Amino acid sequence: MSGLNINLLPKQVLEKRQAEKRLTWAIFGFVALCVLVSILYGFNLIRSMNEESKLEALKAENLRYEREIAKITDFESDKLSTEALATTVVEAIRPKYKWAGLMNNLSLIIPNEVWLTGITVKDGEIMFTGSAQVTDTELKMAHQAVAKWLVRQGEIDDLTDIWLTRSEKMDRASTFGPPSAETPGDLPDESDEARLEFTSQAAIKYLKELKELEEGAPAPPNPGGKT
Repeated sequence: MSGLNINLLPKQVLEKRQAEKRLTWAIFGFVALCVLVSILYGFNLIRSMNEESKLEALKAENLRYEREIAKITDFESDKLSTEALATTVVEAIRPKYKWAGLMNNLSLIIPNEVWLTGITVKDGEIMFTGSAQVTDTELKMAHQAVAKWLVRQGEIDDLTDIWLTRSEKMDRASTFGPPSAETPGDLPDESDEARLEFTSQAAIKYLKELKELEEGAPAPPNPGGKT
């Protein structure tokens, strides 16, 4: 037999209960919606706070960079001022060097066995070319004369970094050529068989320091090659 459900409740009571059930589900849905909105709001709030924190960090880093740039700008300004001052100093002291004094000092220290054939000045360096009289039996003495010339240069305060760049015996035919009446009197006579030719160089302290000042570079350490 099939069951038969008989509801003895009045129709008004049944409708009221159904309305209450619908109201309960509506309230439950509203509460769930509020919770979901709250969760979304909290998530967005946290993300917004994180973004603001990152923005503040970027602002602080940008401020630090601006300060560093300002320091670099000040440094460049100081550098330009220093270079301008160095240029002024260079121009002020340039005319004070007396070449006549250096030439006079050199003339006083040249050994009797040595004579100079040329002097060249370039980039703060002075180069000497010269000869020393020599025969086959006096080559050692000629080398000693050149060494004496180098040692005496070291006695001049204006010179530093003195070097011998070349020293070799030259045959008479390759050095003097054929005899001539115009041959200067200070050169060896025709009986000499050969001569020792040499080239030496030195730095002029004044010009060296002037060049370093113009370049704005600190003075390098002495290489220790002074004779």
